[in-house]
Amino acid sequence: METLVSNLEWLSSITMLPGTVLLVQTAVKWLKSKDEPEKRRKLRIPLLLLAAYGVLQAGFSAWRIGEWGVQSFLSETILISLFLGVPLLALTIFIPSFIRYLRCPKDAPERQQYRRVLRITGVICGILAAVFVVFMIWFAIGIAHM
Repeated sequence: METLVSNLEWLSSITMLPGTVLLVQTAVKWLKSKDEPEKRRKLRIPLLLLAAYGVLQAGFSAWRIGEWGVQSFLSETILISLFLGVPLLALTIFIPSFIRYLRCPKDAPERQQYRRVLRITGVICGILAAVFVVFMIWFAIGIAHM
């Protein structure tokens, strides 16, 4: 049982940042689509799933704060989220933009916008992945020289 809770703590910390960003993005898109009922209908299920994830995340975080205290919870969650959540966030933004770009017809006017977003997210994802790899190598070298 202790292993399960430990794995849930890691998973919760890693997915906190990407889940929050995706929830906010989906909610903003849903709120902006008041005049488009078809778009609102398509966004309803992802919004409900992300809201359920947010409620579970808040409940699990409240339980961990009660068990550890606020300072320990924040320091551990922020560190894990910085090292593992930021690259995951970049990847979760890059993959949908890549799929949107591939699905867009070649003669559509929004293809240029999708290409620009794809390039920007690709560069950000590449930089974050490189920084992540450098940090892991740096930590491995530090541990080897202890």
